[in-house]
Amino acid sequence: VKEAGKKVSFFIDLNQKETSLVIDAPQGSALFFENKLLARLHSNKVFEARIDSLKGIYQLDSAFITVYNSRSLQGLKTILRLSDGSEETERVRKREASADQDFFVFGFVLVLMIAAIVRLNASPQVIYLLSFRQIFLSQVVDNPFYSSDFFSVESVRIYSMLALALSLTGLYFAESMDYNFLLPDGNSFISHLIYWFIYALVIYVLFYLKLLLYKFISGIYNFRRYTMIQNYDFMRISMIVSGVYFLILFADLFLLNINLILLVLIPSIALIIYLFITFKKLNKTYSHTKLHLFSYLCVSEMVPCIFLTGILGN
Repeated sequence: VKEAGKKVSFFIDLNQKETSLVIDAPQGSALFFENKLLARLHSNKVFEARIDSLKGIYQLDSAFITVYNSRSLQGLKTILRLSDGSEETERVRKREASADQDFFVFGFVLVLMIAAIVRLNASPQVIYLLSFRQIFLSQVVDNPFYSSDFFSVESVRIYSMLALALSLTGLYFAESMDYNFLLPDGNSFISHLIYWFIYALVIYVLFYLKLLLYKFISGIYNFRRYTMIQNYDFMRISMIVSGVYFLILFADLFLLNINLILLVLIPSIALIIYLFITFKKLNKTYSHTKLHLFSYLCVSEMVPCIFLTGILGN
């Protein structure tokens, strides 16, 4: 393939005898069989597997194959050729339930339990302030709770729950999305648990840095009264995104294969809605020009989002 994007998909007939599927793809590519990860190709290693072996394992007459690379598939070669009996042919085995799947089931149930505990112990005031209805109210109502400390008991509970949920879904989809950060050993439950808590801590710190950024930028733009209100709106949007991600994780883990484009589409839509609502609230609260308000949103929301997306993309 001379001109290729990041993904190439095709069907193969599994009824062919004495035939092998050969895939020569750029380093870092991933091979998916029926939308499930089959192999990762490192150091330009050529993948080769017998067709009758695939049929025997998966009991299918045809299969949907996808080759993905986060950068480019330029130079990709796919060949069907007669098997020569070479021992170098890839030994394909169906992936059985393993430590990683056990961990994600455990993590899914644990986060649901934590969410239930946080909800039962939340004060009526917090429940009111964090209700989704508050996002769409353009009338900003001052409330003493908006000035509460980031490290108050109730704030710590909510941010911890969000960090655990986002960290779990991030680990679950990270391998398929080919992100460039450390991942746990697929055969170790303890390894997954350690990485889960490490990345949850990182996300928790990012929430705090986000609040510090709000305080710094709002001080420059003289929007100090809006700092905690904006932070709570961001928390509500984060709750919505993490909740939808959890539904996607549940569906992919127990029901069907999810198109990974949803992982990018959902936060993008949520961010657009959040920016639009924040602009309306700022416009209602302050008498500054629209250019001034838009400039504030760019610096406080859009630039950090682009910066973080760039880090993950690279």
